[in-house]
Amino acid sequence: MKDEANEVKVKLVVTSPENSHERVTRELGIEPTLTWDKGDRIGRFSRRKSKDNGWFFQVQEDGIEDTETLILQLLEKFKGRSSQLLKIHSDYEVSIEVVIFANSYMPHIGLSPEIARSLADLKLPINFDIYPLYGADCED
Repeated sequence: MKDEANEVKVKLVVTSPENSHERVTRELGIEPTLTWDKGDRIGRFSRRKSKDNGWFFQVQEDGIEDTETLILQLLEKFKGRSSQLLKIHSDYEVSIEVVIFANSYMPHIGLSPEIARSLADLKLPINFDIYPLYGADCED
């Protein structure tokens, strides 16, 4: 694993037990990276089923593992859609999810005051899922 590059993904995630992901696409005017329906299996190998309908849009670029850069790219994609994002909060759970697969070292994680303000203005909580996969022998 030590030779593999780190993988960082940033997603806008929208879920609801009752409301459809098709409505999210219509409201936001953006095609999602992935959608799922309540009752769909979570992951390819899991027997667990989703309790919610879901929609997400993901930003990921090879070689970029700076969380701030990717969060800014995601926010840029939704620029001009602030009112739509705020509107769907009444019927959906909406959040930013940062997923880090740290294969060789733990990348820097931080938020500037400007990004924190932007997320707060859009009522977007941010969650970090971090998977340190580099093992105990990592020197970093």
